[in-house]
Amino acid sequence: MKSKMHMHKAGQMRTPLERRLSRRLRHAPSGACLDFEQIVELARRGRRATDYYARMAHVISCPPCRRAYLQARQIIEAQRPSLVRWFKRFRLPITLTFAPATAVAAVVFAVMLWQARTSQTLGEPTVIAATHDSEPSAAGDLRADTQPREIADSRLTAPSAPPLSTQEELRRVRQLPAFVGSAVAWMQQSVAQLAVRSDEQPKTPWLRLSNPDIESNSAIESGMVFFQWAPVATATGYQVRLTRADQQEPIAEATLNPAQTRLTLDKPLRSGEYTLTITVLQGEESRTFRREFYVLTAEQQRALRWARENAQQYPLLSAAVFYENDRYTDALRCIERASKEYPNDRLVDQWRKRVKARISQRLAEFEE
Repeated sequence: MKSKMHMHKAGQMRTPLERRLSRRLRHAPSGACLDFEQIVELARRGRRATDYYARMAHVISCPPCRRAYLQARQIIEAQRPSLVRWFKRFRLPITLTFAPATAVAAVVFAVMLWQARTSQTLGEPTVIAATHDSEPSAAGDLRADTQPREIADSRLTAPSAPPLSTQEELRRVRQLPAFVGSAVAWMQQSVAQLAVRSDEQPKTPWLRLSNPDIESNSAIESGMVFFQWAPVATATGYQVRLTRADQQEPIAEATLNPAQTRLTLDKPLRSGEYTLTITVLQGEESRTFRREFYVLTAEQQRALRWARENAQQYPLLSAAVFYENDRYTDALRCIERASKEYPNDRLVDQWRKRVKARISQRLAEFEE
């Protein structure tokens, strides 16, 4: 009882500044603030993200990180397909489309009715024989025949001339598929939150993968049937294990001798998240290399095909599509092509820094 009274009096003896400082320390966020890539990983992968519980404890206790996490969740949810959003998007345009269609149908019906009444009044066909005086010239026929074809061709044929500037290319996103606009928005947001840290030295994996290219990219296309890596000089053998995130049993597992640096699968990988683990045996010791990646879905592969087909005409837009689908090396190649089209452009330099920073971070994200 005396101890409680003593503590109560001690609390009353504190100054207002000391009491505010005590409250601030008591409610201080746990851990250091998260960077942009860590917040995006939490929003995308949820409980499968690295150090999920520790990072979420900080997000809950830190208002700036909590706001950034909620904004990232909203952006990712908006990019996912939803029938409700699809109907909401197209409800108004479909309603407005009925008005001109009805007007065209009414005009066609009026013309047909007028032709029927004219033929009944005259009692003869409406086709009039052409005379020599009224016969059009060959040049007139040529102009009348070629003009509609030129108009139709200009609507169907894509412009062959390259865009004049980066802003001109970005403005053409309105005429392209919806996933291009989403990729550009994601790229611009990533560039806006880019923070290059000069105090950190870039890391490189001690075991180098040659196929597939998951060393610099987080995603690969479907159809992959083997994994290959550079041999380690001191290795006495390799233990390889490939697992899928939604399965407990491994997809492939093998013990190889030092001369074998390739794991061949029975069938191609399908879309989903995977983890490749390579344990390098070095006598009585061993080192483990672990790399997480995922295989693109059919919709994502369609977006990649569009980016490859339009890399010459729209290098920046193609780079944004590659970047959103975690194909960073392809995005960097498109940006280098854009730097030739738009030399000394600030936007191209910003996108190049963003992609190079993501590749460096990917190279450092190996676990041992």
